[in-house]
Amino acid sequence: MLSVYDNVSYSTSSWLLKSGKDLLTLAARGGLGARRDKEKSHDFRQAETLKTLPSDVRTVITWMKIDPALVTVISCPSCFTMYPQPKDDDGGGTEKKSQSTTQNTAQKNPPKAPTGPMQCINLVFPKEEGASAAAKREPPSVCGAALYRLGKAKYHPIKPYAYQNLYDWLARLFSRPEIEPALEKVAALATEPFDPTYEATDIHHSKMWKLFLGPDKTQYTKQPENLTFGIFLDGINPYGNKQSGKHASITFIVMVCYSLPLELRYQPQNVFLVGIAPGPKEPSLEQTNWILRPIVEQLKVLWETGLTLSKTAHHPQGRRVRAAILPFFADLPALRRALGFAGPSATRMCSYCLLERDELTNLKPETWPARNLADHKNAAIKSRDTPNLNARSEILMEHGVRYSVMLELPYWNIIDHHVVDAMHNLLLGLLKWHCQRFWSMSDVADEVEPQRIPQNEVDAMNKDARNPTVNDSPTDSESDDDDGSGISFGRMEFRSTESSDNSFSPFLQAEGWGTGPWTPPSEGKIILDKDALAFINKLLPRIRIPTWIKRALPVLGKASFGSLKADEWRNLFTIQLPLILPVYWATGGPQARSLFRNFAHLVSMVKLALKRSMTSERVEKYRHHTLAYLKSCLLLFPDVGLAPNHHMSIHLADCLDKFGPSRAWWSFSMERLMGKILKAAHNNRLGQLEITFLTNFCRVGNLRSVLSAPTNFPPDLVPFIRQLQAFHDPIHEEKELIPKSRHSSLPSSALKILINRLNELFPCPTGAPWISSDSWSKMGKSQAAKFLSVTSRIENLSSCVINEVNFSTYEENPSNSVIALQDDCAPQYGIIEQIFRHRRTQGDKTSRADTWLVVQPLLPCNFSNPFAGLLDFDLKVELRSFQVNSDTLYINHIKEIFCHCAWIKYNPCEILPKIKKEYMAVVTLDR
Repeated sequence: MLSVYDNVSYSTSSWLLKSGKDLLTLAARGGLGARRDKEKSHDFRQAETLKTLPSDVRTVITWMKIDPALVTVISCPSCFTMYPQPKDDDGGGTEKKSQSTTQNTAQKNPPKAPTGPMQCINLVFPKEEGASAAAKREPPSVCGAALYRLGKAKYHPIKPYAYQNLYDWLARLFSRPEIEPALEKVAALATEPFDPTYEATDIHHSKMWKLFLGPDKTQYTKQPENLTFGIFLDGINPYGNKQSGKHASITFIVMVCYSLPLELRYQPQNVFLVGIAPGPKEPSLEQTNWILRPIVEQLKVLWETGLTLSKTAHHPQGRRVRAAILPFFADLPALRRALGFAGPSATRMCSYCLLERDELTNLKPETWPARNLADHKNAAIKSRDTPNLNARSEILMEHGVRYSVMLELPYWNIIDHHVVDAMHNLLLGLLKWHCQRFWSMSDVADEVEPQRIPQNEVDAMNKDARNPTVNDSPTDSESDDDDGSGISFGRMEFRSTESSDNSFSPFLQAEGWGTGPWTPPSEGKIILDKDALAFINKLLPRIRIPTWIKRALPVLGKASFGSLKADEWRNLFTIQLPLILPVYWATGGPQARSLFRNFAHLVSMVKLALKRSMTSERVEKYRHHTLAYLKSCLLLFPDVGLAPNHHMSIHLADCLDKFGPSRAWWSFSMERLMGKILKAAHNNRLGQLEITFLTNFCRVGNLRSVLSAPTNFPPDLVPFIRQLQAFHDPIHEEKELIPKSRHSSLPSSALKILINRLNELFPCPTGAPWISSDSWSKMGKSQAAKFLSVTSRIENLSSCVINEVNFSTYEENPSNSVIALQDDCAPQYGIIEQIFRHRRTQGDKTSRADTWLVVQPLLPCNFSNPFAGLLDFDLKVELRSFQVNSDTLYINHIKEIFCHCAWIKYNPCEILPKIKKEYMAVVTLDR
């Protein structure tokens, strides 16, 4: 376990095994201090058992059969042409020999050359960069790169490459008892006809999934033995991006089995890591073709004839299985290299249409000439067979096409079946471009940090949020005694009080954020200048974001924080800036209104594209906001222009329409997977660490598979197996509720509200209403039989977990306490004051417990403010009032929670001088 899961070295793991064996031997002899009988230290059975215990962790790995079936080849370090590994080559000399023997052998006999070529014999064109005009007219020549280096006693491959055998992996997959029922569950969904009005929550509900036909021209995905995969390809620095002096890239090829339900799909044992191509650079198209060639050949067989398994967990007589690829996803450069499309800087910069790069400002998709599959294949084959580099370049210029081995899959449509990766396109593409290019913000020298807020002020602000004032003026001369500040938070209701001045900004009163002419900023204007960054950075630390959201940006525009990650860009634009920019631009005039409207379109399209579910209506809204955003960018930032990523964001709408929600085929999950794999210990040597990464990852998955079936072990070992499973699947106590203080009683006013909610949400089938136990006990027997009794006894809780998200009282954690409720609930927004569990006896004498929230409402502000007038956008940000003066109480069931909110409290006059009360701006986190 330590060797596989925690990457403990072989020597350390073997030492632990040997120590354990020695301890067992000592125990068998009677322990420390026991008399020693040299003739018989332990009985025969003990002796034989001890002999079977391994002392080397590699022996255990061999016994458990968790090593993957890898095929190792010799790849050319220049062009990546693959050659079979010679039979007399062990792939780098894994067997250990004594150093003296090795040296003596080397001195007596020269090392034997491996069978097969010593230099690459593949025909290649010269590299286009730096090639002379004459060389570009010449036919391809022999590569000639050396394939081996001479070691002390033998030849070693310069660049070995290993890939998994898909057939063996499928056999392992179908040997596990939980897999086939899961496949049947997903296949059953495919039998339902495609419904364009249905809210798709996964790729299984998508148009492409439902309409994908198999070799027999019937629906492929409705058969549980037909597996459908997505393929992902990306390069990553194995040394980490922040390690100075280590610039390299290794390329992951990963296949995700979409035929499995989401809860199983991304478990290591269910992810097929095809291989990791050695660095140190990203492979070219020709090199990528060699990398993909082995898996393409296996996929051809799995489509045309299938694979017959002699036995599966639920089919002891065996069954035939098939496999196919649907979505291909990667970042833009990797996808273009893998599929043979021209790069984003080429003339034909798009992989879906033939629009030329100098026509990027054409925002009318109906005028774009679409690519044709037949023409694409013809041009790709011509590119493959061209006599010289010039002819190939001409085809690339005219058609934007080169040959990809993926074209050899007979069913795979290279145009329709690749997708625009939302993570790279939107988060690392458009958001970053908007901030750094349109708004002219870049990583500059660190400015003086905003002065740290003293802890006593933080405590005071938190206290104020729980006990807001109702002063009409922020002056210190007025007393708090008569305006509610002395009322405990548990007795407060927050409700709106209209401002005495309904106009906070003349230009917005007349037109609002979403209307009016587009007014560009003055030429050369830096949008995020020092003043803007200072304003934003002053407010960023005050924004409270639920704890389940990671990577909230603490400060903007400081080089010391490094490059922003995708999650940070997302949180900045969809959570943090929507709570700040309406205030910053509230009095900025028509230019500010235009900038915010442009920003709102961008945020809306990003939030829609990243939704967990997708509908045809959302796709159309995404198209609307995308085109509106891009058109406004041309008006507001004419000197910057658009990039190919902006064009591809329009095509992303078609991907959402065909494949469903982007979460099924975005790179987030794969990036996390690669990060986990890179945590494995390695020797920093390119050419070896890739195989180490691949082997370790496969061992983890295979070991998890072995441990997932404890019935395969003797009963006495089952408790130990469960403890071993805790390495990757921690043992959770079944606690959705976190106690705060044990039992107490609801006051009569709260009990009355709870009874009303019970009668509303959980009426008795017999029609008997719920009443308080006090009233019920005063009734006669015949009368009491017509009612159900409700006690006031409750169990207070500090938090509760709903769908793996933690909701807390304000006192426990303010960041987790502000919520939005379902549309048909009151209030719409609120702060969780109390969480309690209540148990009742139902009409059938069974007992049921439910969890309830006491919510203090955040009510709408019925006056013009910078957060109003945003209904045309998908920002989901509002200004809410939490004034006090009422004892009205809201009790809501946990199922009425819609989602968390991030929030910031604005002090009197902080939004605008005329808004003289405290308000809370909230943004709904309905992802």
